[in-house]
Amino acid sequence: MKGLLLAHLIILLQILVVAIIGMTVVFIGGLARYLLWVLLGGGALILVLAFVIYRRFRMGGRELIKNLDVSTLQGRPFEIRFLGGLMSFKVGESESLPALEHKVNRSVAQLEDKETIRKRELAELAQLLADDLISTEEFTSARQKIMRSN
Repeated sequence: MKGLLLAHLIILLQILVVAIIGMTVVFIGGLARYLLWVLLGGGALILVLAFVIYRRFRMGGRELIKNLDVSTLQGRPFEIRFLGGLMSFKVGESESLPALEHKVNRSVAQLEDKETIRKRELAELAQLLADDLISTEEFTSARQKIMRSN
């Protein structure tokens, strides 16, 4: 987690430095005179930095797999994304190896207001009574309990 935050901080500081240099050149030399050079230099700097970071991750990716002690990642490809997928790299060869299984839990706990909870519980209680799973007396006492608790 610290490494991820450090990577974000480094990228943010690099963007800030490029912006400060660009603004300094624009204000000192004039917007029309140096704008093209600022954009070209900033773009070239960003491309060089992106290439260096990509190459370093690509070379170090094989060592990363060796250092991971997770049996599910051994010999399988995976992808690491930064800044919400803006920058990502894959480790391993995806053509020859199966990808990791991603299990999605569809049951998401959500907050409900008291009225919605009461309506849902009363509907479930009415369904139990309709299916003859509870008696009328049990239905009445459970309904009163629900009305009092909420």
